[in-house]
Amino acid sequence: MLKFKGHLKIHRWWDGQLPLMMALVYFELSVSKHAPAVWYALLALVLFLVSSVGIASFGYLLNDYTDRDQDRQSGVHNLLARTRKRKIVIAFAAVILVSWAPWLALPYNPGILALIAFEYFLFIAYSVKPIRLKERGLPGSAADSLYGYAVPLTVALLLFAQICHNTVHWWQIVPVISWSFVLGLRHIFVHQLKDSAHDEVTGAQTSVTTLGWDRVFHALAYRVLPVECLLFATVLIALGVSNPLLPVGYLGYLAWSLYYHKRTSLWREANPWKLPINDRLLFTTVTLMSRFQRHWFPVLMLPALIVHAPVYLVFALVHFLLFENGFRPLFQYEIPEIKRIYRINRFGGTC
Repeated sequence: MLKFKGHLKIHRWWDGQLPLMMALVYFELSVSKHAPAVWYALLALVLFLVSSVGIASFGYLLNDYTDRDQDRQSGVHNLLARTRKRKIVIAFAAVILVSWAPWLALPYNPGILALIAFEYFLFIAYSVKPIRLKERGLPGSAADSLYGYAVPLTVALLLFAQICHNTVHWWQIVPVISWSFVLGLRHIFVHQLKDSAHDEVTGAQTSVTTLGWDRVFHALAYRVLPVECLLFATVLIALGVSNPLLPVGYLGYLAWSLYYHKRTSLWREANPWKLPINDRLLFTTVTLMSRFQRHWFPVLMLPALIVHAPVYLVFALVHFLLFENGFRPLFQYEIPEIKRIYRINRFGGTC
């Protein structure tokens, strides 16, 4: 049978997209006027995660299946290229069943079902000929951003708003959708920039190979990233109306990150904006954006949820068991490193 973890690439999205979805789940639970029973909310969360696993797995399987010939020619390892068709059919049937079966118990509305169907349409349009947006430059990047971030985050927001009988305000959902789309564009552009040499060899028509490496890098650094930062600030404000800890927490994270950079940078450059463009881009995307969004964004939602209904402490325990968070690197690496540098500067020598 197929190697589940290897084929479905769980590591790529478990600590990537899912923490963002969890943050929105916690947000909706924390602002509910009448919090649902914890067992029901937890069951709904488990079913939603199962469905999310199935949907994402379908996308990865379909992408690998349609890339078999191309990967074989370029020497890229593709397990499906050596898998019998019967097993492939069984795998597709299994992930489709896992995707849809939870919705027999989950509450839904036409909008949620339409978004899930749209997700499947995007997977097919992205990978399957004759459309195969994957090889059509910018449309392929837009499709990747939609099915990777914007659509699943919107589903998470709408589903738990319905579970909690919350009203989804336009001034909250519009910033979330807009930011998640641009976030997805940033991620796919970075991925394509890294894989540009391989894509040129295989003849893949990505945004980078069609527009040029320099042009996409310039667009990423001076257009996509600034827009993403602005939209994320809007998200922090929009959600922060109900949870002030979120924007305050990010300001604290920002101050700490700049201080940590100042004390530990190899360049000893106090101002990260004076770094070379590649390093400045890396610092902004990874340190100031992605690490916070994946490690702290959902964590900062949990206190408001627990204050709203202390019984929801179980959600915090589940989150720390299942997902990475910002406390481990903070207390295991960052604070000890600052202390070590402080001792060196004060007493000299090495520690």
